[in-house]
Amino acid sequence: MKKPSIALLAGVLFASSLVLGGCGLEKITRMGFWTNEPVEQKSPRLVGATQYTCDDNKRLAVRFGAAGQPAMVVFPEREFRLDPVKDAAGRYTNGRNTLVVEGESASLDEGGTPVLAKCKRAAAQK
Repeated sequence: MKKPSIALLAGVLFASSLVLGGCGLEKITRMGFWTNEPVEQKSPRLVGATQYTCDDNKRLAVRFGAAGQPAMVVFPEREFRLDPVKDAAGRYTNGRNTLVVEGESASLDEGGTPVLAKCKRAAAQK
């Protein structure tokens, strides 16, 4: 969905103020949501994800399901599902990628090659 341009929004606001000017609503342009500074928001893809900081300042985000449920590894360009390995707590795989979680640490291998190593759980996000 395309975002409306500022010029279009300004035009709509101006036209609205002309129409509603006699109704006592001319102060609409001073409402708080028009004057507040932009606020950085967490990506919807990261909501509910556990975030890790790894070697070389790389990042890993994982959305864990309930016990025995799959986990989703979230990268900016893609997401993929990993199923829990039976009888191997903290281990998830899809046959190609393997995530190992031990306490506050995690690592991710792809095809047997380490992709993200020595990942430590990041401090809670606000």
